[in-house]
Amino acid sequence: MEFWHKIMSNKSLIIVFCTLFALQVLAIVKNDLMLDRIAKIVVLPLLLTLYFARMKYMANIFLTIFLCSFLGDVFMVFHKNEFTNQLSEVAYLGSYLLLFGLLIGQLRKVKFEGIISVYLSLIFIINAYLLYVLYGAVKDSFLNDVNLWLYVGRALILVFLVFLSFALYLTRESKQSILFLLAIACFAFGDVLQYICELYVYFWLFEVISVALHLAGLSIFVAYVRNHHRKAVRETVNRGELSSASSEHATA
Repeated sequence: MEFWHKIMSNKSLIIVFCTLFALQVLAIVKNDLMLDRIAKIVVLPLLLTLYFARMKYMANIFLTIFLCSFLGDVFMVFHKNEFTNQLSEVAYLGSYLLLFGLLIGQLRKVKFEGIISVYLSLIFIINAYLLYVLYGAVKDSFLNDVNLWLYVGRALILVFLVFLSFALYLTRESKQSILFLLAIACFAFGDVLQYICELYVYFWLFEVISVALHLAGLSIFVAYVRNHHRKAVRETVNRGELSSASSEHATA
């Protein structure tokens, strides 16, 4: 309950999310290409402006993730040929690979034992099977092998991200692990709906939900990054106070 209260108290982030979501829904309903492009392009700049209005620093790994995601949006919005479409997929894949590296770094010291290992194995098998079913349904929609493997690579890394972020949540159950899991889940389900609209059958409601999940994933990940740096600052201050107290005690 406290977790959801903290999310709802972040009014500025919610206002930005609702405004961008409303713009994109309006663009989808009216089939307004220009409004759709503007709404997609301004998403990350607005979220990062909101972030830097409160925080003065962001680690390079997070900044690179956001940059890759932004480039993916840019190439997707200004899609003119197969090459720009492939660049968009490469950019998104790069951001997911960086997220994967981030997760691996957090899970290196975690040990999975007993029922947790069995549970995670079942989750992984189910996700892999669903990915295989989706692949079989859309593989004939690709014009060349490059596009096929880019989509497959992006989907595969998402399966691992969902699996590992869920494993992190089960072992830690902290606020940060919940935020990370929510962000990855939003990206994964949003991409699945986007794939269905692009490669299988278009349905405007699927696109609206996909847009909502993508925006939610980015907003939650911004909150995750902000909390990460706030926690790092608090730990640095606490270590400084402990060192100062130890020095004073030794002097006395």
